[in-house]
Amino acid sequence: MAKDLPVTLDGKVIYHIKLTDSFQGLAEELKQLGYQADQKICIISDSNVAKLYAETVKNILTKSFPQIFCYEFQAGEASKNTDTVNGVYEFLIQNHPSAVEVEYGCALLLADKHVSVKRGYHGYRNFRTDEKGNNIDFLGYSYPEAVLALLGESSVGLSYMPIVNPVIPETKKITLPKPSEGQYKNLYAYMMARGIPSETIQMLIDKGILYQSEQGNNIVFINPQGDYCEMRGTNSYADRRCAKRKECVRYTSGKHTWCTQMNLCTDYKPDPFHGCKKTRADRFWYLDPVPKKRTSCVYICEAAMDAVSLYVIHQRQHKEGKSVYVSIGGVANQQTINRLIRGSNHSNVVLAVDNDQAGQDCRDRNPDLAYILSKNKDWNDDLKRGDY
Repeated sequence: MAKDLPVTLDGKVIYHIKLTDSFQGLAEELKQLGYQADQKICIISDSNVAKLYAETVKNILTKSFPQIFCYEFQAGEASKNTDTVNGVYEFLIQNHPSAVEVEYGCALLLADKHVSVKRGYHGYRNFRTDEKGNNIDFLGYSYPEAVLALLGESSVGLSYMPIVNPVIPETKKITLPKPSEGQYKNLYAYMMARGIPSETIQMLIDKGILYQSEQGNNIVFINPQGDYCEMRGTNSYADRRCAKRKECVRYTSGKHTWCTQMNLCTDYKPDPFHGCKKTRADRFWYLDPVPKKRTSCVYICEAAMDAVSLYVIHQRQHKEGKSVYVSIGGVANQQTINRLIRGSNHSNVVLAVDNDQAGQDCRDRNPDLAYILSKNKDWNDDLKRGDY
């Protein structure tokens, strides 16, 4: 015979503790409380109890509730603090059925995607106002009220309450090139010459992650957060630096930085402009073709052009699954790779860097990561030549 112990707050019953000799009736108890089969269930336990019963309880509940999550915290006195509570909050927020969208280890609040709860950080940040706080501040509730809201048992629902008079630190911002007015003729000509279909180009423009600059007609790849951009020159003769400068006596002697005799030199080969701006070393550009679908794979490329090229190749190969294509701006950016690994949120992280010595060095530095190789030097070469 089960014994029922109601737990109250301010004279109101907020949940029940059931004492019984087995877990067999647990699913039925939840149904009587009004839980539906499409609701998510979270099992919270310390490490001592979890290793004994968590899997058993999960197996019993899965028959009636397919979406079961387990959260385990370290047993002992050291866990009796607000960090543990924050950890529970964070886990529940990350797995909330309708209020958040999880992307790169961050839960974005659907009601305001500027608000992010970062995995492992135990806090939130509003990227529009730079307001910050812990997960208790985020919810603005007492602990029981917050749990009820996250489980859908509160009429209030999940929302966040801005902290009063937040301390807003100074943040670095990149100065972006001014977009060109009118049609992006140089952009289209440059990218289509490299095998990128017009519909893909338009998709990138519509997503706000690609445009043509007013000055120099350069291509600008900008990430959605606005803290990283890559620039490529569309005018080959805009840069008087020679791609063969390392072989040229005038350059190697240190007497010339820029070619002053390109019109007379038969070996002159223009080196198109490339540039990159970012607020921190671990920033990156990415293409998320279907943002509301769960990510299955994250491909790490060296440049945005390679990331887009790999996406096009996968489209033509009818690759199944939802993937995100990332540019880290060069294989030397190990901090970015580490960040992507930490924030993968159970997605597969795959190195898709260039097929050259620098790319091999990157693969050697990350032996635990899966990788794919282009048949030529990079994915854009494969796309242009049809080698895929």
